[in-house]
Amino acid sequence: MGPCSSRDWRNSLLGGIPDEDVRLELEGMARWNASDHTGVVFVHSCAVTAPPRRVTFRVVLRRMTRTADRHCCRAAMVAATLAGCAEGPAPRPDEEPTETLRLGRIHLTLRPKDVETTDSPLEISARFAFVRGLEEDFARARIDMPVLLPDLLEAGQCSTEALLAVGNSDAERAEPLELQELILVDAGELSMQIGAQTIRLPLALVPDLLPYMSGVEYLYEGDDIVTEATPPVVIVRAEGSRNDAMPPFSVTDTVPEAIELSLQDTHVDDRSDEALILDWPRRGDDAITLRITPMRDGSIVGEEILCVLEDSGQARLEIAYLRTLGLDPDANALRIDGSRIRSTPFQAGDIANSELVLEHRSRLEVLL
Repeated sequence: MGPCSSRDWRNSLLGGIPDEDVRLELEGMARWNASDHTGVVFVHSCAVTAPPRRVTFRVVLRRMTRTADRHCCRAAMVAATLAGCAEGPAPRPDEEPTETLRLGRIHLTLRPKDVETTDSPLEISARFAFVRGLEEDFARARIDMPVLLPDLLEAGQCSTEALLAVGNSDAERAEPLELQELILVDAGELSMQIGAQTIRLPLALVPDLLPYMSGVEYLYEGDDIVTEATPPVVIVRAEGSRNDAMPPFSVTDTVPEAIELSLQDTHVDDRSDEALILDWPRRGDDAITLRITPMRDGSIVGEEILCVLEDSGQARLEIAYLRTLGLDPDANALRIDGSRIRSTPFQAGDIANSELVLEHRSRLEVLL
């Protein structure tokens, strides 16, 4: 467990109770480097039982050194409740208990290798979050788990992130600060099989930027995509966390085919009828999304425009309509990133609304 011992916890909370009457329970993960006495300890929850009371609290300890050992346990307590074994901070007498929001997503993004971009051709993320005292939009923005575009727009509609008001900062203070929690839990060893290749997803601590946010996430980037003749099957397996906070689970689906966009004539004599007419091979019922980035001489000008289309094989986008959404009049080119997105719901422990998101992107550049 590192520098914190049973005696530290007892002295901090239950001073004066004999050792033999104290039972300490710790949950979470711990990493400690004995050579330089530095490391990271992340504990989801602790419980100390002693007659006639039980104390439960949540703790997060980070980047501790030997000189701080004697202070670590007392400073780590975020909330405590006497009597009962409630998870998280106890409500005040005049407040209703804060409902816990549960969010889970595993997201695979495939991009073409032959496109000049700083993004990796293969990108995977996985996050499982428990949220209290924060608005859902704000929490999703903090953990990079936005509502999928097809769930925000109807087919044929376009918008911008600003108009959709994703992650509105005014929504942060839904509850007092002491009642706010954003905890990302681990699911143990997590692997993704994509066709014939299997990738073990590395686990990392989330940045320690907000006082109420802590935990771990899975992130992977690479260019090791194995090209297959047919869309590969994806199988995700999780062994479950060591503290049983997240049981083992698995989920399976097939990667949607990339959308191969092509362009018909974009200009007609009447400039008011100027339009983009896009064609692509129709594949089924998967959602089609477009990210239209206005460019001028290779540089981005203005905001991205986001669109959702039916997988009908063709779409007409009026330039005048795009201008009402903020298309920069100085743009002389458009970079269009098209995606087929497939979402599969599954249950990961207590997170019943988890989703496996498989996204296959392609790119088309258009001169105006």
